[in-house]
Amino acid sequence: QQIYENLSLSFFRLLDNNDLIRLAQPLARCTIKQLTGLTSVLMPSHEKPHYLFSQHELAKIFHALFANPDLCTEPLQTGQLWLFLCKSTFMGRLVNQDDCNMCL
Repeated sequence: QQIYENLSLSFFRLLDNNDLIRLAQPLARCTIKQLTGLTSVLMPSHEKPHYLFSQHELAKIFHALFANPDLCTEPLQTGQLWLFLCKSTFMGRLVNQDDCNMCL
């Protein structure tokens, strides 16, 4: 958790926006909480072997966020990008609406 908080904090400091700097810790914590929540509910099974979520998903989300500093100029815009990245990373693997509803 600390790694992603520090990475987010460093990235937002580079953008020199105090509102984004304040967003760094909650953003990292929410992403990690989402991952741990999904892994406790949506586990791999014989029918869904691809339901294996790991730290790799966190890395994908933060890498994509950090790769788009031009889309991270304001907190609302950054939050929208983060939400899109989380949905595409986690929900992109889900196979039915019930599982998708758990992700929301």
